[in-house]
Amino acid sequence: MRYDLSRVVFDLLNWASREVGFLRVPDEFVQISSIMPQKRNPVVLEHCRAKLARAHGSGETVYTMSRNVPFGDINDVGEQLIEPALTCFTELDEAVTLLSAVLEGATFNLEVMHHKASEHFTTATGLADALVANLHLPFRQAHHVTSRLVDMAYAEGIAPLDVKAELLERAALEVTGALLGVDDAFVQSALDPRAFVDARTIPGGPAKTAMMPFLARARETMLEDNTWHRAENSRLRRAADALEGEIDTVLAA
Repeated sequence: MRYDLSRVVFDLLNWASREVGFLRVPDEFVQISSIMPQKRNPVVLEHCRAKLARAHGSGETVYTMSRNVPFGDINDVGEQLIEPALTCFTELDEAVTLLSAVLEGATFNLEVMHHKASEHFTTATGLADALVANLHLPFRQAHHVTSRLVDMAYAEGIAPLDVKAELLERAALEVTGALLGVDDAFVQSALDPRAFVDARTIPGGPAKTAMMPFLARARETMLEDNTWHRAENSRLRRAADALEGEIDTVLAA
């Protein structure tokens, strides 16, 4: 969990930058610069990252203290282990609390995300796959054709979503010596980011139809964990109250 959350926070900090612009952190979680009035420093995410680092360090301390000791009543894994263990759990709990608060109020710029996904031919593999699936080209050949198309598009200043069948035909003619006989719709559909994602429907794929079952199971697991957590907290509180009652009885005797 420490590793996964630290990677999430790293990405969120990158997304929150002006250069990327995917994420807007709520005003209550940003800090202005002392000299640059235009800045919105996402300091809460930075605090999350620091807390996760402390949790990681404390967890590694527990592991290191435990790894080379025999089984038995050993001081190494006694009282000296408590402080780093508590630090690990406390910092992790606080990091999760902060991150949850940020994400609840955060807004994601889907338009910018789509625009970025449309740049620099991130979906070129989709075009190569389409050449294999629809025109039965060997993938190696489809790969070379697509690579040549990308080179030509960059050289001619053509954006991915502006690529037409004519450019693909020129690339294919250079590589294979033959035309493909495709139209603009074929090329644009293969390079469209949404179509690229929607086509990946296998378990673990990014398509909505593939992701929704995973999200549903995750929500169900979260509800079960929350129910268990509340029940255990209640049980521990009752046990603590009972213990205090027994102590009072003994002291009053």
